Amino acid sequence: MKPKKISQLQAVCFILQTQISIGVLALPHLLIVKSGSSGWISILLTGVIVQLTCSL
Repeated sequence: MKPKKISQLQAVCFILQTQISIGVLALPHLLIVKSGSSGWISILLTGVIVQLTCSL
């Protein structure tokens, strides 16, 4: 039986998703370090703006 290989497109998508995931996981820590405990408001507002932009 031949070993299965991933395509170039699958590898690119995997790397991209990994980079985005690391950024999402690191964001809360960086936000707290830079802005303190009230930084969650900026994430909430940014999320709302992105959702509105994507839905238009």
